[in-house]
Amino acid sequence: MAQTQPQQSLAHKPLVRYELSAGGLVYREHRRGPAFAMLIDSYGKTTFPKGHVRRGESVADAARREIFEELGLSDLKKIRRLGKIDIEFVDKYVHKGTTIRKRIYYFLFKAPKTSKIKVPEKREKGKETIHKGFWVPIGSVEKVSSYKDLEDIIKSALSAVQAKLI
Repeated sequence: MAQTQPQQSLAHKPLVRYELSAGGLVYREHRRGPAFAMLIDSYGKTTFPKGHVRRGESVADAARREIFEELGLSDLKKIRRLGKIDIEFVDKYVHKGTTIRKRIYYFLFKAPKTSKIKVPEKREKGKETIHKGFWVPIGSVEKVSSYKDLEDIIKSALSAVQAKLI
C-alpha cells in the first residue's frame, strides 16, 4: 500500500495577493525653481502619492485621484508616464500578514504654481495614513526619497523637468 503524504493546510501556506497601483510625481514651478510634492507615509518613509487602481479606472486616472486624495492637489496636467516598479512586502494594515506583490505605474504631473498641499485628516486606526505632505526643491528630491526602487522613476522625472520637455 502506497503511503500518502499529509496535505498541508492552507493556513500554513503563505498568502500572496497581487495588486495594481498608480502614483504620481507632481512638480510645480516656483520662483526658486521647480519643487516636487512628497509625503511621509504610514511607514515613516518619504515618498510620492500612490494607491490602488479601481475597477474600470485607467492607471493615469488612478494616479491623479490618489494625488488628490493624499495631498489635495488638483488641476494637474499629465506630462508623461515615467515607468513602473514591482514591489513585494508583508501588509500591516488592510490584509495583515499577507504578502503583497504590487505593480505600480508612475506618471509625471505639473501642478499650478499656486498649488498648496493639504493632507487629509488622519484616517481610522489600522488604515494607512499620510503623516505629512510638503514641497521638495528639485535638487533634493533624490536625497529625500526613502525608497531605492524609485531611483529610476525619480531620475526620469528630474530629467524631463530639467530638460524643459514639459
